[in-house]
Amino acid sequence: MIKFLRFKILTASLAPMILASCAIFQGGAPTLADRLPRDTDVPGWTQADRGVFSGPESLSFISGNYLVYGVSEVAFSRYLSVSSSDIILDVIIARTDSILNSFGLFSLERGFITARTMKEDSYSNDSGLFFRIGQYYVKVLTANVEDVRKDDLKMFRDVIEPRLKTDAAKGGLPVWLNTLSQSKSTDIVFYRNGSPLMPELKDLFVRKKIIEDRDVYLFFHKESSPQGAAGLLLSAMKNSSPGFTLSKSGPLKYAYKENPEGGYFFITCRDEWIYGVMNAESVSMGGRIMVTLHSELSGL
Repeated sequence: MIKFLRFKILTASLAPMILASCAIFQGGAPTLADRLPRDTDVPGWTQADRGVFSGPESLSFISGNYLVYGVSEVAFSRYLSVSSSDIILDVIIARTDSILNSFGLFSLERGFITARTMKEDSYSNDSGLFFRIGQYYVKVLTANVEDVRKDDLKMFRDVIEPRLKTDAAKGGLPVWLNTLSQSKSTDIVFYRNGSPLMPELKDLFVRKKIIEDRDVYLFFHKESSPQGAAGLLLSAMKNSSPGFTLSKSGPLKYAYKENPEGGYFFITCRDEWIYGVMNAESVSMGGRIMVTLHSELSGL
């Protein structure tokens, strides 16, 4: 797997450290922490504590990705099962500055996994339940997967979701994502920091697709104009080391180089789009993929 696709997420094992460094709310105006479930909201569970993080230092302490994706505040709470204090659920609500950043953080931590349940705005796996609403990203985490029922996870979501919807940002993801993805964005990850293979190229939408019986990672970046896309591509290629080899297929011109982690990295631009493939198995395969992508982007 390509290194930059790896990530680290906050786990229940960090909870004591979190609680030790966050401020506990005593009342006042409604806050993000007030959106967390109370004891009476979740029968069978007792809230152990709650708190909030804000500010660059605190947010970076939780996750190095929070500032990258515009997170301004994080609310946290731990819940203990009334049947056993060893059964724990941790709830984390992150407020980002946009729907796109909420999706980006959600997709980054989801990656290209095969989850138990997968929807455009939620998924679950052995670590818990993850979902997004507007500019919010929510995690209900557990280290007791065998003891926590799906109904418990759903109960927490059913409490949190309507509380966030009251001021959730309206709208959705860019409509052109439906063209890039065949699964309503469930096969796409949005990388704000881009790829080490092209450090100047940020804000990448990466799609995993099976092509010729191989997992292939396609990438897309959109500029505001064709001139901006062409200029950024030329600058990125000029500063790339090792350099690119230029090639073409009919009227389509593209560039490629070896990917140190295997295969070949291909890139080109069309209109305001910069796009390509990260790990084509061969130069000929990469050329075929580029021709296909060129056609798919027509009219976007």
